[in-house]
Amino acid sequence: MVTAEAAHQHHTEVVGLKSIGVYCVEVAEVQEVGLNAVDDSQVDDGAERPPGHAFVDFKAVPSAKQQKRRASALRDKAEKRGWQHGPTS
Repeated sequence: MVTAEAAHQHHTEVVGLKSIGVYCVEVAEVQEVGLNAVDDSQVDDGAERPPGHAFVDFKAVPSAKQQKRRASALRDKAEKRGWQHGPTS
């Protein structure tokens, strides 16, 4: 829905937050570790979200240990893919 460069630009220039770059995971990868990706880009609650924004929902994971294990698996997938925009892109 949005390029990594455009997401980074929105995050830094529109929202005004600091960032050195963008990693990504795919919805299928989120599902592979038993989590859900939630598209909240069209939610109209006054919050500033970039186009195509989504988040990974960990609410159904019963323990902090399991949350950390699944988050680590997603981090590994993102790092394997490499920077999509940033220091080495």
